[in-house]
Amino acid sequence: MNLQLRRRQPYWLSPLLLTVALLVVLTILLPPPQPLVSIGPQQTVITNNPKVGVHTRLSDEVEEWKIQRTLQMVREMGAPWIVEYFPWAYSEPRKGQYDFTHADLVVNHARAQGLSVIARIDLVPDWARPAGSPANLLAREHFADYAEFVFA
Repeated sequence: MNLQLRRRQPYWLSPLLLTVALLVVLTILLPPPQPLVSIGPQQTVITNNPKVGVHTRLSDEVEEWKIQRTLQMVREMGAPWIVEYFPWAYSEPRKGQYDFTHADLVVNHARAQGLSVIARIDLVPDWARPAGSPANLLAREHFADYAEFVFA
C-alpha cells in the first residue's frame, strides 16, 4: 500500500492567494486616475514671427490635461495665437439653452498660456436648419438666432 501523507495548507493561504489574484486583475483592468489639472500662472509667448498660429481643434477633447498640454506646446513652439473650432450645436443644443463649459475651458487655458484665440463657429444645431440638410446650412429664418448665439 502506498499511502502518502498529504500536507495541509494553512487555512489562511487560499483567501490570501485569492485576494492577491483579485488585486492583480483589478490593477490591470481599472483605468488610471485622471491627473488633477490647474490652469497655472500666466505665461508669455516668445516668438520671432507673430504671424504663425495653430489650428488646434480641441472641441472634442474631454481630458483637461490634454487641452492644457496641447496649448502649452503651441506656446513653446512660438505661435502666439490659435484658431479653435467651437461647434454651435455643442454650445446651444436646444434654442436658448447655452452651455459654454467646454469653450470656456479651452479659452481659459489658452489665455493662461498667453495665446490669443480666434474662434471659428460652425456646425449648425438641428433645430436651426432644415431636416436632412448639411450640418453647416443655416436657414435664413435662424440668422438672428446665430447672431444671438455669437453675442452670448
